[in-house]
Amino acid sequence: MTTKAAASERRLPWGLIVTALVIFLAALDQTVIITVLPEVVKSFNLTIDEAFGQGIWVVTGYLLGYTAAMPLVGRIADSYGHRKVFLAAMGIFAVGSVGCALAGSVPTLVAWRIVQAIGGGAVLPIGLAIAVEEVGENNRALALGLVGAAGEAGGVLGPAYGGLISQLEIGSIDGWRWVFWSNVPLIAILLVLLIKTLPAHSGARGRVDYLGGGLLALALTFLTLALSRSLGSLAVDPALTEQGVDQFAVEWTSPQTLLMLGLSIAALVGFWIWERRAREPLIDLRTFRVPAFSAANATNVLVGGALIVGMVNVPFFASTVLG
Repeated sequence: MTTKAAASERRLPWGLIVTALVIFLAALDQTVIITVLPEVVKSFNLTIDEAFGQGIWVVTGYLLGYTAAMPLVGRIADSYGHRKVFLAAMGIFAVGSVGCALAGSVPTLVAWRIVQAIGGGAVLPIGLAIAVEEVGENNRALALGLVGAAGEAGGVLGPAYGGLISQLEIGSIDGWRWVFWSNVPLIAILLVLLIKTLPAHSGARGRVDYLGGGLLALALTFLTLALSRSLGSLAVDPALTEQGVDQFAVEWTSPQTLLMLGLSIAALVGFWIWERRAREPLIDLRTFRVPAFSAANATNVLVGGALIVGMVNVPFFASTVLG
């Protein structure tokens, strides 16, 4: 091994470290809004019914955009270069953060949260590729573990960070808006560090499966809309109704819910058919034949669902319904 190669092996992978910090920040924003949702509800003068119907989408919209963006943007980065697309994703995340901070209504806030999530969801798959490029094959497990840990830590620490930042009282700006304003200087610093530490690599220039990515995004979107359908205030128990207690139930059999479920299934079937025929599919479906791969994905779905219920639904219910 030459002296230059040995020095390269020993050098501290600053690009990997900064990349992990970006992923941590993006994951932080998945759950950072949870502890300040009551403030958001109060700021826009929402009732309990409106809080459940609209407020929860501040979280759900981000998770939807985050998940839908991952596979497609990851493939785009493989084609056009990881560093270039990673920096662009950070820019989208910053623009979305500014939009959230300036939002004047819940629908506007949700829309900007989705924009923010597209940038946030893009950095994870690209960051995994950058991690391997930075340390080489020999240290791949360590690099991927660092990136994965950064993503999980961000999701877990998000509520505490949101509660801390929202306590800032600067001018007449609502405390919850500082949760988003604080992203701007952090992203600016990380952008400068990445430009200085992360070397550019040319992409493979392969085909990008835009149709597959679009079908997958549609399937996830319609499924989320169907699962979020609610009657709002539903008189199930007359005694509770007389006490003025709002009761909520999912409207599983409504035409709108069934239509959204049908569209989700149709998009998913279309995605499956297209991926089997595409020359360069977004996801190689044959990998699901490997038991370890399928089991790992199933476990990830269950763990993710448990984390969202524990970190989002329970605190939101406690803060709004239970006061």
